Amino acid sequence: MSVSTKYWFIALIYMGLIFIVSSIPGDTLPEIEIFGVDKFVHSVEYGLLSWILGKALRTSANKVFVNHAVVFSVMLTILYGISDEIHQIFVPLRLPDVYDVVADGIGSILAQGIFLKGKRR
Repeated sequence: MSVSTKYWFIALIYMGLIFIVSSIPGDTLPEIEIFGVDKFVHSVEYGLLSWILGKALRTSANKVFVNHAVVFSVMLTILYGISDEIHQIFVPLRLPDVYDVVADGIGSILAQGIFLKGKRR
């Protein structure tokens, strides 16, 4: 199994975990009443997804993926965030939130920015 395949596998497992957590009805989730904590959690959660996807893309045999891993990982992460919000339409007492997608995108971009900054060192 190639390194890229391992990272794709990890990404799929992680995306499955996000899906499972998003499937929990809203009345069974603990309420966090600290302003912004929900968006911070989204940023961290999707930043990690972006990092994993970036690793999968950068270790790919496809040079297009390697050369544009940052852009592709951000795009894939945001698309998954959008699909997650659509999924929540069908979960009892959960609602889609465009600001969650914004937080997902911010986390994804920050994760890739951290990668790029570390790469320049």
